[in-house]
Amino acid sequence: MEVPNLTRIDYTVLDIDDSFLNLMGTNGEVKADVKLPEGELGTQIQQGIDADKEVIVSVLTAMGEEAVVKVTAS
Repeated sequence: MEVPNLTRIDYTVLDIDDSFLNLMGTNGEVKADVKLPEGELGTQIQQGIDADKEVIVSVLTAMGEEAVVKVTAS
């Protein structure tokens, strides 16, 4: 039985560009291919960016797909 590999990485949101998140990882790597999620998570991210807060998102990767699963704004 094959089991998918899951990874979860936290990123700082730099900004939102055309419905995609510009993210920075802990090692300074920049990522710009994660789509802004719809619904409550997307709203939390947008509100945090608009309020100039530091927004941290957890991105879960499985089977070649990535999705934001958690948002923390401070």
